[in-house]
Amino acid sequence: MNVGKLCTRNVAIIHSTASVVEAAQRMREDHVGDLVVVREEPGAAVTPLGVVTDRDIVVMVVARGLELVHSLVVGDLVTRPLVVAHMNEESHVVARRMRENNVRRLPVLNERGGLVGIVTVDDLIGGITADLGEIAHLVCGQARQEGEVRP
Repeated sequence: MNVGKLCTRNVAIIHSTASVVEAAQRMREDHVGDLVVVREEPGAAVTPLGVVTDRDIVVMVVARGLELVHSLVVGDLVTRPLVVAHMNEESHVVARRMRENNVRRLPVLNERGGLVGIVTVDDLIGGITADLGEIAHLVCGQARQEGEVRP
C-alpha cells in the first residue's frame, strides 16, 4: 500500500528554536508523543529537520538533570541525518527503512521535499490489517461462491 494513503496528514509540528518545555506542552495539548521539527521559510514548503519524541525529552533532558530543561531548544535534541518516507513509496519499503534505522515514525514528503504527513508503525500495522481483511473476505467469498455454483 502507498504510504501517502496510510500517513497521518494532520502533523503536529514545532520550530527548531522552540524550547524543550514548549515542546512538552505542545505534546500534552495535542495528545501526541512526537512532534516533527520544522523550518519554515516564507514562500517555501514546510521542511522537516527531524522528529522529537516524549522519550527524547525524558532520556536526553529530564534524566540528565532538570536544569537542562530551560537551556535547550528542540533543535538540540534532533538526531541527524533525518530519515524520511516519500508519499509514493510502498509501505513495505518504508517498513524496512524504519527497521534499518530503528525508528518508529517517519515524516512523509511530497516530490518537492515538503512535509505532507507522518507515518508510524501503527499506521503500517493498520494497513496490513486492512489488506489481511481483504484477503480473508476473498477466501470466504470463494468458498461461498463455489458452494452456490457447485452445490
